[in-house]
Amino acid sequence: MSDHAVMLLRLAGAPTQAWNTARHAHTPGSSRGRALPALNDVTPRKSNLVGLLGTALGRRREEAPAIGRRAHGDVADLEALRYVVRVDLEGRLRTDFATSRARTTTGRLVTRPMSEVVVDDPAYLVGVSGDRDLVEAAWEALARPVFPLAYGRREYPIVLPVRVHLDTSAGVDVVQVVRSWPWLAPAWARRRLPRAVSLRVYETQHARVQRAGLPAYASGAGNVEHPPCEFTNLEGNVDADPIDWMLGLDCYDIERN
Repeated sequence: MSDHAVMLLRLAGAPTQAWNTARHAHTPGSSRGRALPALNDVTPRKSNLVGLLGTALGRRREEAPAIGRRAHGDVADLEALRYVVRVDLEGRLRTDFATSRARTTTGRLVTRPMSEVVVDDPAYLVGVSGDRDLVEAAWEALARPVFPLAYGRREYPIVLPVRVHLDTSAGVDVVQVVRSWPWLAPAWARRRLPRAVSLRVYETQHARVQRAGLPAYASGAGNVEHPPCEFTNLEGNVDADPIDWMLGLDCYDIERN
């Protein structure tokens, strides 16, 4: 019996997701806006996925040591797992209005208007691998989570099943399982995409650091990029392919035998 397991999760089907995004103070009436980040910068990262599994398993945060400090819990075992993500649909970036509640230095609870970047209609296939007992426990917890699950923020709850596949066979490789799994894009999205589709695959490995006396995830680059996954989109839009469009012109009327 193998002591290693791989599970696949489907983070898709929701109109909006908010992974790895930051909130900024909102000034009513201001005409100045912040530049939107690149789509590659707002995909799920290790801290998001560790938090998702910790939420399902019921890992509770410890009390914050002081006002303004974020609470943290013991998730070292979840951090030891591998997390591989395939971006099946990039989605569309936009800014959304939100509010943030925090305590001032005097202890008074205040609500501030904020703006945040969110992604509409994305689809991610996530592979998680590591200790079999832990992966199986997380697999069961995702079906009956202790706390409500969300696509990055509580404002975007997960209402569809996220579990896709569990593999406990010996020698199973999470990267190969992620690469070989069928494309998750729905039919409406496939019709808008070209016939040849290249999907980004990366392993998120952001390291733990100490920040203001608390453990945190290092900012900046923390992804290991794998070769992209190539799919043939049989429902693809011919007009979205420059080569097909060019061959359709009269001057490129090629005789086929």
